[in-house]
Amino acid sequence: MSFKDVKNLLSSGILDKITSDEATFNRLHDGTAADLLAFAKENNINLTADQAEAALKQLQNISSASKLVDTAGGGDDGCNGNW
Repeated sequence: MSFKDVKNLLSSGILDKITSDEATFNRLHDGTAADLLAFAKENNINLTADQAEAALKQLQNISSASKLVDTAGGGDDGCNGNW
């Protein structure tokens, strides 16, 4: 995807809608790009199939990253003040 495509994807608000509640997040996170595309259409957000695929990948990447930060040694364990 080009920079313009990524920018348009983020400005569409799709990630905000996906994370509006936990059930929606879990359903789409565990679903397919087609599920995400249908969700976008339901919310009057026009995405291409490529954009839906990219949004799903970003959602999964964000989820993975948040797990890494939320593990022992991954977040601020209070030692940052020592630096």
